[in-house]
Amino acid sequence: MDKQSLIAFNQKFQDFLEAYAQLEKNQHVIEGDLSLNTAEVHTLVSIAQNHPINLVGLSKLRGISRSAVTQMVSKLEGKGLLVKVANESNRQEILLSLTPAGQKIYRVHQKQHAYLEQQVMAVLQAYPQDFLENLEAMMADLEKIWQELPWLAR
Repeated sequence: MDKQSLIAFNQKFQDFLEAYAQLEKNQHVIEGDLSLNTAEVHTLVSIAQNHPINLVGLSKLRGISRSAVTQMVSKLEGKGLLVKVANESNRQEILLSLTPAGQKIYRVHQKQHAYLEQQVMAVLQAYPQDFLENLEAMMADLEKIWQELPWLAR
């Protein structure tokens, strides 16, 4: 490819990444009266898929601080999406459980996720395996560049 073609491809690739970033936001739109952000939806999913879970476990699972988890849980509890329940065997431990409204959001999210996965798989299956392997190698090469940017020295 000549330089102009590579520049054009790079622009299309960046547009693709921007579209994916927008999908990350829109993918978690749950219709109804509640306004939930991506982190809130993912917290509900984490609780549903790892029940019973306590605040410490949720903090570790989500990779966020205990104070951030406590704030998130309080917000979701205020929206009527989860409840805190004392552990029967250890009354000092608080377990998190989804309310019926929280379970509904979890189910909607899972349906959205399944739909998107089905659509993406249909597209990917249309391409030969060697093309997908080359694409995977390209993504790994680009990710390495992003991780090693000199101005982001860790």
